[in-house]
Amino acid sequence: MATERGIGLAEAAAPDGMRIYAVGDVHGCYDLLARMHEQIVNEVERDRPDDWRVIYLGDYVDRGPQSRQVLEFLSSAVESDPRVIALAGNHDRGMLSFLRMPRRDSIFAGYGGGRHGAFLWCGTRI
Repeated sequence: MATERGIGLAEAAAPDGMRIYAVGDVHGCYDLLARMHEQIVNEVERDRPDDWRVIYLGDYVDRGPQSRQVLEFLSSAVESDPRVIALAGNHDRGMLSFLRMPRRDSIFAGYGGGRHGAFLWCGTRI
C-alpha cells in the first residue's frame, strides 16, 4: 500500500511485462562488467520480455584497474540503446570534483584514486 513516504518494499514492482536489471559498484572492473552485461543481453534475447531496462547505479571508477574502459563501455551502451541507463555514484562525482580541482588531500586521491585505498580490487584482496 502506498504511503505518504512512497511505496514500501513489499509493494514495489515493475510494470507487467517489464524486466529491470540493476547493476552497481563496478569500481573499474571492466572484465566483470562486460561479462555481466553479456549475460543480461543473452537473457533478454532468450526470454524476450515485453520491455526491459538495465540501470547502472554508479560507482564506475576507483579501485579496479580499468575505470577508463568501464566509462567508455557505459558511454557507448547508453548512447546505443535508450533502455540502458547510467546514474552517477559518489565515487564518480568525487572523481569529477577532483578533475575540476585536483588536490592531494582530496577524498578521491586518498581513498579511491589510487590502489592503496582499496581493500578489494575486482574481487581480489590486495
